[in-house]
Amino acid sequence: MKKQIFLPIISIFLVIIPLISFALSLHEAKASGLVGEKPDGYIGAVVSSDEANQLVQTVNQKRREEYQRLSSGNGSPLNVIEELAGAKLISQLSSGEYYMDHGQWIKK
Repeated sequence: MKKQIFLPIISIFLVIIPLISFALSLHEAKASGLVGEKPDGYIGAVVSSDEANQLVQTVNQKRREEYQRLSSGNGSPLNVIEELAGAKLISQLSSGEYYMDHGQWIKK
């Protein structure tokens, strides 16, 4: 059982690697309060704008592809991978960045 839980957790760290090319703009968008992390492993627009919405779409597409790859690779359900990633990403937010809790954006 530990192995089944441990593999997805380790795999979550690999999610960050494909997003390196988005790191600066994603980091800036988080720091400025345009986007925030959601518990489902994806980002959402805190403030709707064309720029924020495009970033959300691009990052979430890349994350979805990576989550699906991880799910297929280790046999964990996709929703488990997404939730583990969401919890990890929210825990790593800096002070002042946003996350969604029960449908509300909360500033950390």
